[in-house]
Amino acid sequence: MRPQQATAADHESAQTAADSHPDQMRLQRFIARSGGPGRRAAERLILQGRVKVNGKVIDQMGVKVTPGVDQVTLDGTVLELPDSKVVFALNKPVGYECSMRPETTHPSAAELIPRDQYKGLVHVGRLDVATTGIILFTNDGDLCARLLMPKYGVVKSYRAIVRGWFEGDELSKLRAGVKWHNVQYSPPHVDVVEQNDIAKASKRFHRNIIVLPHGAKTEMTTIKSLQRFDHVRLPRKTTVLRISVHEGHNHEVRNMCAAVGHPVIELQRLSFGPINVNDIPVGTYRQIVGSELQQLYQVVGLQ
Repeated sequence: MRPQQATAADHESAQTAADSHPDQMRLQRFIARSGGPGRRAAERLILQGRVKVNGKVIDQMGVKVTPGVDQVTLDGTVLELPDSKVVFALNKPVGYECSMRPETTHPSAAELIPRDQYKGLVHVGRLDVATTGIILFTNDGDLCARLLMPKYGVVKSYRAIVRGWFEGDELSKLRAGVKWHNVQYSPPHVDVVEQNDIAKASKRFHRNIIVLPHGAKTEMTTIKSLQRFDHVRLPRKTTVLRISVHEGHNHEVRNMCAAVGHPVIELQRLSFGPINVNDIPVGTYRQIVGSELQQLYQVVGLQ
């Protein structure tokens, strides 16, 4: 059966009701606040005819709905506003995937937050399986979308251990912005924290990813234990960098460092905007509240 299309009279009726009902909101805002995509993406879904209000397909802008009264569905799934908007910051361990689906190759980072207690939680961007550090979760679609928009310039800071020491103009090239596989990266802020020589620190314990000669990766325990295996080739020299970026390309830090000949061995995200990972033990989370939450909204112009 063909879905029932909303008529012009339906839209006019909805608009008239919107003008007289103080609790109504625009449909695209309702979708975003329900934990769905941001407003711009919601507008595209509406124009594609994938949204229904009270069983009628809505395919044009201007419609408003009353939360708790009108039923809104997206591709057949009923959308509801959460009881309250929340933000959680998780210190993601290595080996966890940023996915809200349980059927993934690796454990889902969503398993480490109270997802069953709050409707519509989604992760704000992603960290790859090998990267640790802060990842935000929220049920506020508007906030999620804006935090990922380059135009708001939300800064993400990382601690990266890379292979080798920087020589010549390599560091200047990195700071100037590099191109990697046809993607041009904006100039990051880069500080050299320290340079290490493993030969001079063979008794130090590490918890990072070692790159093997054939390109595979393995999690190492200590340098001494790994040196028993002839096939493991450790980088003698490493550099610790603090890198801050604001664009959000996939594998941005890893790709930039690889472009100047210093592939990343270990990567940790230290902060996302005003939220930092310092007081969050690995594998645990905390809810963002109070002035810290207000700052997060302010950096994307929502308060």
